[in-house]
Amino acid sequence: MQDSPTAAPREVDLKVNDPLDVNGTLTYLIGHGYAPTFRVTDGKGQVAYDGPVPCLADDQATYTSECVIKVPDAQPTQLGFLARFLPTTVPNGDAWVSIFPGAANPTVQVFPFAGDLGLKSGQPQSVYQLDTSDLKPLGKMSAQPTPLNVGDTKELADGAGKIQFTGVKEWISLQITYDPGREPALLAAAAAVIGLVLSLTIRRRRVWVRVKDGTATVGGLTRSEGGGAAFAEEFAQIVTALRGNASADTPSADTPPGDDPSPDEPPADDRSPGDPPAGDQDGDRGGEPDESGITGHVAPDAPTGNAAPGTRPDEE
Repeated sequence: MQDSPTAAPREVDLKVNDPLDVNGTLTYLIGHGYAPTFRVTDGKGQVAYDGPVPCLADDQATYTSECVIKVPDAQPTQLGFLARFLPTTVPNGDAWVSIFPGAANPTVQVFPFAGDLGLKSGQPQSVYQLDTSDLKPLGKMSAQPTPLNVGDTKELADGAGKIQFTGVKEWISLQITYDPGREPALLAAAAAVIGLVLSLTIRRRRVWVRVKDGTATVGGLTRSEGGGAAFAEEFAQIVTALRGNASADTPSADTPPGDDPSPDEPPADDRSPGDPPAGDQDGDRGGEPDESGITGHVAPDAPTGNAAPGTRPDEE
């Protein structure tokens, strides 16, 4: 192979699940088999076919393979052959079998036919199948014909010609892919998994703040199983922080007459010193607002995800 049109060629070994990578383009080996070569001479003495024939393995242990040879150009009639390829052939009684997938002693058993191959009918055909409905066998057929060694020739009956087994080659099927989006897809999948893990580990809680007539009402709801006690403490801290901010924004009684508060600030408390305070409530139980105008409400038995969408704590 060549890494570029101007690069020097180099040899590589293709293996299953070990693709060849050339500048991001991957070449996978997805299949292989034997392709024995034949030379077919028709009844007029003309070479009608000369080349390899791909075979499909019938036995993965020994790579005994089935082949089909179609010779539509043969004269005076078309020829077709069924062939059984045996990579390492040994006799087994009255039969021959292959005992090893390597081509240590390759032979071929040939079953010849003559007639119409049906190639002009317009019907699609497979190169691995031979339709014998319009063909007749040439000579006496046997389930175990004598195999041909490399270089052997079989004469066909009725003067139809001859077929010679000339050698053995191999075929492979490749899948070539170029997928520049693999890394972004991997990163997106990793981000989705991380987000899912975080959604299962982070406590989910909600906080509402409602301001009405100068009073702020704070509500909270936790949606995590068994997280009510921890959220009550966190909610109390939120209410305390809001009270502190509200108290800091309220002008003191010592404000000079000429220093009016800004329009965005709430009016100063005009109660007399002897009036009772409006309320001093615990941040996690609610009640009347205190001097800061903050009231906190947290559900004592917070639901764990069954609250209706959009429902506020004070409406439940």
